[in-house]
Amino acid sequence: MPVSPSVSAPAPAATSSAWRWWQWLLLVLAVLVGAAAVAVLTLDSWLRPLLEKQVATQSKGQYELRIGNLRTRLAAGSISLRNVHLRSNAARQAATDSAARLPEARLDVGRLDIAGIGLWQLIKREVVPVKYLGVDSLCVRLTSVLPTSSASDSVPLHKQLPLGLAGLRLNRVVLQRLQGAYHPRNAPDSMTLRQLDVRLHDVLVSAEGAADRHRLGYANGMDIVLLGGSIAAFKHCLNLGGMRFSLQKHQLQLDSLLVQPRLSLRVPKTTYARIDLLLPRVEVAGLRIRRLLRRHRLKADTLRVVLPRLALDPPTITPEPLHELLKPWLGQIELRHLALTKGSLYVAGLPQKPNVQNINLVANELCIDSASAGAPGRLYYARNWLVDTGPATALLDGPYYRVAYQRVHLETLKRRLHLRNLRLQPKFATSELSRRKGYQAPNVTLLVPDLDIQGFDFPALIRRRQLVVRQVELRNAVLQTRGDGRFPLNPKRSVATPDMIGRLPFRVDIRRLSVYKGTFYSQYRAPLNPVRGRFAFTDFDITLRNISNDPRRMSRTSPATGYASALLQNRCRITARLSANLLDPSGYHLLTGQLGAASLHILNPMTVESTNLLFKSGEVQNIRFQMGINRRRSWGTVWAQYSDLKVAILAAPTNDNRKNIKTRLLTGVVNLVVRNKNPRGGELKPGTINSDRNLNTSVFTIWQHGLTSGLLNSVGIPAKMSKSLSE
Repeated sequence: MPVSPSVSAPAPAATSSAWRWWQWLLLVLAVLVGAAAVAVLTLDSWLRPLLEKQVATQSKGQYELRIGNLRTRLAAGSISLRNVHLRSNAARQAATDSAARLPEARLDVGRLDIAGIGLWQLIKREVVPVKYLGVDSLCVRLTSVLPTSSASDSVPLHKQLPLGLAGLRLNRVVLQRLQGAYHPRNAPDSMTLRQLDVRLHDVLVSAEGAADRHRLGYANGMDIVLLGGSIAAFKHCLNLGGMRFSLQKHQLQLDSLLVQPRLSLRVPKTTYARIDLLLPRVEVAGLRIRRLLRRHRLKADTLRVVLPRLALDPPTITPEPLHELLKPWLGQIELRHLALTKGSLYVAGLPQKPNVQNINLVANELCIDSASAGAPGRLYYARNWLVDTGPATALLDGPYYRVAYQRVHLETLKRRLHLRNLRLQPKFATSELSRRKGYQAPNVTLLVPDLDIQGFDFPALIRRRQLVVRQVELRNAVLQTRGDGRFPLNPKRSVATPDMIGRLPFRVDIRRLSVYKGTFYSQYRAPLNPVRGRFAFTDFDITLRNISNDPRRMSRTSPATGYASALLQNRCRITARLSANLLDPSGYHLLTGQLGAASLHILNPMTVESTNLLFKSGEVQNIRFQMGINRRRSWGTVWAQYSDLKVAILAAPTNDNRKNIKTRLLTGVVNLVVRNKNPRGGELKPGTINSDRNLNTSVFTIWQHGLTSGLLNSVGIPAKMSKSLSE
């Protein structure tokens, strides 16, 4: 049956039209896929020159960027860069005005990786999440002076983000093997970082992150490790062996911190301070680093310093207080506990050159600011200082004496100072010391095994230059003096007088000073006798009260008083009492005392060598004396009770101490004149004290001269001769 043409004709037309529609659809899809494939394949090669051009444009040709390798992965939202180098264009920088000139810099990055970029948030310009940002082997070198900061530098980072992004949230940031160097030409300052590793956690670069008080630099967590660094500034060089910081643990640790002056401490004194400091280990716990960076206030729980060593040369100009020196960088330093262990200190710039070893120091509630500097409850900014040191030495009286101690303990809150084995020793022999000074200089040696000071008002000493002490105790002290009469007397007025305390330029108030079981030795070489005269006081106990130049405490009715008891030549007990108004301009004071029973032979070691007087026999039952002294003379009375007195006048030592005719006649005359006993069948004959005072000698000299004149007069020698012989 034949097919009707009217029914079968339209079918080919419908089939052809449907094919063309799908063909176009497939073609469009193929083009889109192809275009996307081409874009992905060409993005790396397009983006790399774009970044290099962008750097050149932004820096106006002063910097050139070269990227060795760049690779992107859109599906993973990641980008990687290798061998990135930034260089300065010297020609373009030279042609640029100095105000717009950028620093000469060189930057090298071995590797930079960014992963997990939120592309959808990036398109919408929201806070873009980034899982990881890593920089490895970054090296920065600056060879020109950095420009001063401008107003644009204070714009926060989150307001400078590109593309108008609302922010960045980086889950983890790792910066490894960072190095840096700042060595500007023709400038003394420089800085070097050998290796720095930084790890940041949960970094939110946005307005919200900047306002979060629990973050530091937008980061919620931070760990920093520095391996080696140095800084040269302020005429010193600082080297740091290592540093570790943890934001979560609030801990900072420094290792091998060394500060040295560019000019050695051996060079004579300069106008500025020079510091040679070594800190092998510094540990800070409880560090509020956010407060430090935002408010310039350092607050921590504990600062520990182990084995510090400090040598310094203080400036010739008195520096400002510590809080004023730190004010440009730190408005306040607050430490709950400061501990310094086994330190050492040497001050090279002072004439005394103090050197202290094994310093152990603890300070509680230390606050360095202007309010705490003069606070009543603080001393040197702390509530309490506890100091223990080992051996220390210093020079005294120029180069002539060395003072040292074995140990010191100080506690300001308990107002106590305790020293062990305090020593004062001359550096020269007696004759050499006098020859160097040009006059009779006493050669003094002092040893105090135990010195204890209680009730020490440390704030009064530091702030008002007042020495206020409740009690001073010295135990088992040994004092030895040596003199040489071949030299002239000291042309200067002696300071060893009671009234000198009243003329001191600062306040002194010592309520009680006690010496227990002390010993005093004295040697003196007469001008014509090479053999030294000797005498000693042993078992020495002294108590002095009200040693003060405060007018409220010192007066004629409230004088300084003293009591002393000792064994003369280790045989004769002697006691004495002193009363002195230390503010009396005439220097008047009263000395009374008593000597017990003894043989006069004990005086020969002193009298034979100094006055050629020998006591051949004589027994003392009792001697009492009362003597007044002022700045001109001494006067008073001696009551000497003795028996069987015989003396001899010896010849000059050039005749080997053999009596010649003159000394024999003089001895006979003296024995006829002197009383061989007192009393002699009647009343006790007193002796008159009369001796002129030389203010160039110490008060002990006028005491000795006065007592000698009274003793000589009490045995029958005329007063005028007694006065002459005593002086």
